[in-house]
Amino acid sequence: IQNNTDSSTLVPIEDNRLVLVQEAKDANGNWKPIEYFIHSDCGNSYSAFRIPPKSTYTIMIARYCGEYKTTLRVRISLNHKMYLSEEFEGYVNFNQFTTSSYILNKDYLHEYLFNKDAY
Repeated sequence: IQNNTDSSTLVPIEDNRLVLVQEAKDANGNWKPIEYFIHSDCGNSYSAFRIPPKSTYTIMIARYCGEYKTTLRVRISLNHKMYLSEEFEGYVNFNQFTTSSYILNKDYLHEYLFNKDAY
């Protein structure tokens, strides 16, 4: 995450995690989420950290293994705005493109699932 501004940027986190998901291109070339962020329902889970001006903060993400080589990216929510990472190559399994009923039944899912116009 780069803060190219002249002032510190406050980055919100939940349960010590950034609000982000990885996406991959499916066999038709469409971007699909391969993971989901389920928001916390506890008020004590929310906090933030600061990135100083003209600074970079490096994060680690899961590196998936699978039989399907594709293009991936990270979608991150910062201060009610969505940002996309640069694209990179990786491997996933085709079943990662399927959303489980467990995920669909959560009422505190990240808005990514249902409102793609939000970003």
